Amino acid sequence: MSDKLDGLNVCLMNDSFPPVIDGVATTILNYAEIINNGLGKATVVTPEYPGAKDDFPFPVVRYTSMSITEASWIPSQAADLILSTPTARLRQC
Repeated sequence: MSDKLDGLNVCLMNDSFPPVIDGVATTILNYAEIINNGLGKATVVTPEYPGAKDDFPFPVVRYTSMSITEASWIPSQAADLILSTPTARLRQC
């Protein structure tokens, strides 16, 4: 193992990324570009978006999400709080 650091290895997880245009998406895009331009390697993890074309100079991992504003999909015997992460795809970071 080398004592020298080869730069940052950053996983930027967020709920908004291009083609969505808002402050969060712009900030995450800027962070990823800055990190990849000399500071290390960035990977963006964000929800799938119809028609998104991820031709960025860094990896973008998209995962399927579901609406939590409509609770009809929750079984009647469900726990008070359901937590889930896209663990299989996060291993790509």
